[in-house]
Amino acid sequence: MSTKQTLPALLPFKEHGASLARALKRDIQRALLNTGLRQPPSFYDSYSSNTPMTDHDLQHTVDLSNLSHHSLRVLSDIFALRALHVLIPVQDLNDLLKEILKIASMIELPTPNSEKTVSLVFWLLQIQRLPSAILEPRKDEIVKALRDALNGQRGLQAKRDSLKAINSLLKHQPVLFTTPLHGFIFTILANLTSEDTDCRLQACNALSGLVLAKFDRPDFPHQGISQEVHSFLKPQIPPRNHQPSFSQEDYPLHYFVAQALAPESNDTQEPIWAVITLASLITLADRWLYTYKDLAFCADRLQPAFVHKRREVRQLARAAWGCLVWAFTLLPAHPTWLHPEDPSIADVSLSVRGKAFRFLKSDVTGGKGVLLARGLLLSPARGNDRASADAANVSRALLVLKTMIIGGKPSDSDVGIRMLCGVLSMRGTKTDDVKPNLGLFEGTIIDGAPRKARDTVKWVSEMNLERIRALAEAEIIHHWETLVDVWIDAVERTLQMSLPLSNGLLDVWQSLLLARADLTHARLTGSSRFAIQIAGIVTGFLVQSLEPPMQVLRLVSVKRLWGVMKNVFAVTWLPAEMVLASVLKVNFSLNDMEVKGAWSELCADLILVGVPTLLHVISTGSEGKDVTRHLWTVLAKTWQVPDGKAHWEELVSFLVIPFKSWVMSGVETELWKAVLHSSVSMAEANSVTPNAVVDRFFLRLEEEVNAYSWLFLKASPLS
Repeated sequence: MSTKQTLPALLPFKEHGASLARALKRDIQRALLNTGLRQPPSFYDSYSSNTPMTDHDLQHTVDLSNLSHHSLRVLSDIFALRALHVLIPVQDLNDLLKEILKIASMIELPTPNSEKTVSLVFWLLQIQRLPSAILEPRKDEIVKALRDALNGQRGLQAKRDSLKAINSLLKHQPVLFTTPLHGFIFTILANLTSEDTDCRLQACNALSGLVLAKFDRPDFPHQGISQEVHSFLKPQIPPRNHQPSFSQEDYPLHYFVAQALAPESNDTQEPIWAVITLASLITLADRWLYTYKDLAFCADRLQPAFVHKRREVRQLARAAWGCLVWAFTLLPAHPTWLHPEDPSIADVSLSVRGKAFRFLKSDVTGGKGVLLARGLLLSPARGNDRASADAANVSRALLVLKTMIIGGKPSDSDVGIRMLCGVLSMRGTKTDDVKPNLGLFEGTIIDGAPRKARDTVKWVSEMNLERIRALAEAEIIHHWETLVDVWIDAVERTLQMSLPLSNGLLDVWQSLLLARADLTHARLTGSSRFAIQIAGIVTGFLVQSLEPPMQVLRLVSVKRLWGVMKNVFAVTWLPAEMVLASVLKVNFSLNDMEVKGAWSELCADLILVGVPTLLHVISTGSEGKDVTRHLWTVLAKTWQVPDGKAHWEELVSFLVIPFKSWVMSGVETELWKAVLHSSVSMAEANSVTPNAVVDRFFLRLEEEVNAYSWLFLKASPLS
């Protein structure tokens, strides 16, 4: 059905809309003057002068007052639902709004239950969704009614209701009401320190409405509002050397926030109020927050929320901290920001952005580090040299990740590692916006149903690491050394926690290798210097460890990293010999079966491209008898069948090695026989007879025996 068509059920409503409007107008007017009595003037005089009324007069007055209340409820539904108010003639809507504003402008009403009448009027102003064409002619009257209520002329409940209405008008009619209502900012701020709890809650909602208008209206006076926030906060901030016991009278906002977030507090709404209030103040203060002491106040007051006993409070604290990061990203990048971060430079020599970065980086726990790194990666570059500013943002984001990985709690370290994997992801997923999640300021968290409030809290505090900005190839190349440094820390932290390397860390290693690879004759290679560098990176994880399980983990990890290298580069280019040499220098517990198995598998993988070096190591026995024997077994397993990469004479030399060093076991003897069979097959393929192979074996054995005898005689005292 077309949206312009009237629903069949509403056709009678449309037909009698004008009559209904006139009836509502008549009954709503009874809130101003009771016209139901036969002698209105005398009755009014009697009512207002407290002269005795008959029971009949009193009941009649109460009935008419109730009738006006019911009429206001009906009208609130009509004003709130477009499907209904479009069926009422425009002139009648104008007249009804006029009557509502008459009631709202009255200091006193000459009817019973006047407080309830006023509350219904402001409720109606809060939930109405009338077209701008109807509201605009009455805009000044609406603003005046709200101002009078805020100033306390209509009582405490009217003040609460007007604060609710301000939030709604800013949220749903920002074009009309942002300019007149942002003039209420100081009055709204003042009500944050009201002794009435509900008044403080609704002041928070009104302040949130200003935040929504800030992001909706291009003409919002950002700096002017920031100055108003600063003027309000300045007398609320205790000096640094203040006594722990501070009074409500001296620093009311400090007092109420501290009480709301105190561990012993069992209030359900106050902690939520405290965090959203701080988030609103931070957001409205904008980037100028970092030029005042207000920053330390807001950050310090948020800290208890991060360790609050209620989960939703902790989640909200993270969302509020995101507002701090957002304000930081708005700061301009001065020339000092373009230089690498140098801890030796004093804070006084830094720009505001540089000081702010150090402040935020000082604590990366509880999701704060993710928010900061995310903000740096997602925020647009500011300043004249945008390319350099972008590079500076990325380098500092990586510095934050490094701090999270090596210095944070296990949970923070894990998130830092996952974020690093996302930064180097090749998937190119959609990224988020760095600005605060405006759901934080919608009002449903404070005033909504508990379940809906919890769902909203979860949504506004969610940090989807899969939507982080992935670096472009040029950025990976530019920051390659830094990225490798952070990745090494991530791998090392993973191994220290006795965890296997994740697929994400392996993907990062692949991305780093691909970024520096050169395409040569349809094969990926690199410079000799790069080969030495990556060999050193991989073997750097083979540190000496006393615990066999850790030795196994590191050997398996290096094998997996080597597997990535094999998948990226041409096998002939890989620095297998350098990696193998490093493996052999570490004193592994090869008497442990699991260590021996992991060590053998790694060596076997390296052998595939490093046979000449391995043969030299085994032949000389330079790594000791035990290592030589294990290596011989590893290589023997690879030559159980003929191998085109080796020459049959190399296999013959290989077969001689055990006879000069150790007595072979049954398993080794079987391996030896299989290698002999392979060498004969390879020789026959080159027209060499089996007898020639055997002759060559005994010749090599004789050479080894003679060499050994000569060395023995040389070492003898008789020589």
